[in-house]
Amino acid sequence: MKQCMVRPGLLKIVLPILLSTILFSIVVYSSNNCAVVLEIPDPVGDDHGPGSYVYPTNSVFQPGVFDLIGFRVEDCIDYIVFRIYLRELGGNPWNAPNNFSLQYIQVYVRTTREDILLNKSSFGANVEIVDGWHYAILVTPGWGVGPVPFGEKPAIYYSNGSYVLEGEGFSIYADHLENSIVVSICKSLLVDTDSVMEWSFTVLVLGYDGFSSMRIRPVLSESSEWFFGGGDSDAVDSGVAPLVIDLLVLTSIEQYGMLSSYNVSANRVACIHLVSASSLVSRYTVLETTTTTIVETTFYTKSITVVEPPLYCKLYIALSIALVILVVAGVYIIKR
Repeated sequence: MKQCMVRPGLLKIVLPILLSTILFSIVVYSSNNCAVVLEIPDPVGDDHGPGSYVYPTNSVFQPGVFDLIGFRVEDCIDYIVFRIYLRELGGNPWNAPNNFSLQYIQVYVRTTREDILLNKSSFGANVEIVDGWHYAILVTPGWGVGPVPFGEKPAIYYSNGSYVLEGEGFSIYADHLENSIVVSICKSLLVDTDSVMEWSFTVLVLGYDGFSSMRIRPVLSESSEWFFGGGDSDAVDSGVAPLVIDLLVLTSIEQYGMLSSYNVSANRVACIHLVSASSLVSRYTVLETTTTTIVETTFYTKSITVVEPPLYCKLYIALSIALVILVVAGVYIIKR
């Protein structure tokens, strides 16, 4: 009886494809395995700075494009991921590389390390981070070549003034389906990542303007096509009016209070405090009473949740394994 043999050429083609498929599946699966270590909603509709700011009048500035509604921190094996949620991302009207055009997000981070210099300044936002920070993550649309504020590229600044540019271990992209901006940073660029649950944060939402000082869209006393309005004229003239349109806080009252804490006569900018998981309880409800409405806001912190990989990843792995089994079984049958 003539013995059937498997053609070596076929195996040389099939086996590498199968192996690469399995490896790719494992990588994709792992990249989606993240722990949510902090998730804080921000009040909706408080995108008015200290309470009086109004948007520029050009139609590109849709309602909600500067309204922060949530902040999430994920531990994703080799990366720390920050997700900044807005009420409306506003598309990408000027075709910026990072797929959003209007916003300038500044995230300030304080770790638990006490042996590292703390910095209290902000990058042109006209506020002081009074608790101090170890990292300033400046998230911009991505034009240009140099780091903000001198250039236009996103950058991570360390408290000693050194920095790394986008692409050198961290990336930024806009998710228009969930109106979020996602910042992924390699842990090798950070310290104290094992204690990320104890870090403190603040998130500032500003308007991006590549033609203005520090790349921040100005706030004036009267709004115009390209400038915010509603600023205190004395503060604007003195250069202490905060340029922050929204701020990560527990209530809008807190935001308005912090951003109104500037002092014109003393030439002092507003003071901003950080938010941490340890400063909040796991489920905390605040009733914020105004003359017309009562707003209930629920805050979730220290919520450890393993994010399930997408269904297509699971199917991809299952099909790959099934295909390997079929090939091995076929080879065995043919050899017999």
